[in-house]
Amino acid sequence: DFHVSNIMVKKKKLGLLDSQDAIIGNPLYDVASLIDDVRIKLPNNLQNNLIYFYHKNSKLKKRDIKNLKNDFDILSVQRNLKILGIFVRLSIRDGKNNYLKFLPYTWTLIERRLRNPIFKNLNILITGGAGYLGSTLSQKLLDKGHKVRVLDDLWYGKESIQDCLKNDNFELIQEDLRNLTTIVKSLKEIDGVIHLASVVGMPASSIEPRTSE
Repeated sequence: DFHVSNIMVKKKKLGLLDSQDAIIGNPLYDVASLIDDVRIKLPNNLQNNLIYFYHKNSKLKKRDIKNLKNDFDILSVQRNLKILGIFVRLSIRDGKNNYLKFLPYTWTLIERRLRNPIFKNLNILITGGAGYLGSTLSQKLLDKGHKVRVLDDLWYGKESIQDCLKNDNFELIQEDLRNLTTIVKSLKEIDGVIHLASVVGMPASSIEPRTSE
């Protein structure tokens, strides 16, 4: 969990706490965790200077800075969207309302990174996209100029996506998510996936408990 609060100085060396969940992944994830820390506000110019400093002094200095910055922005958005959910959960479930004060700056960081042109005109797959959340999200994404592909078996019909079906940037795949061939086909030329598919409602879940899981 690489951020300032977990970095300690001892004998002029840096030590890292809370490393029990460490995994191997994109090295820019730790950089994003450090520079876009939601609990410590840094000026935008300082954040940019830190990214360039990392590029100049790391093993990745031979990589194009633009591609490295793209990785940084993608991982920062992903991490901070997750943090939004975690902090709200800590408030609702555990009564730790002090985390809510970090939400405005978290949104600021997300919006700052979303200015990167790579987030424009995306091809997005939404599983279970014919449900209430999926259909609402589909319309919002279409309004922003993105292309949306929905994978849904339409248990409850397609009335909720009637307006989306009129949009040339919308595609519906009416198949079962549990089919591997269907998944592979649905992921073709997709930039990102929003996974909303599930068996909805207690009556349906009790009939198919294993499927619901």
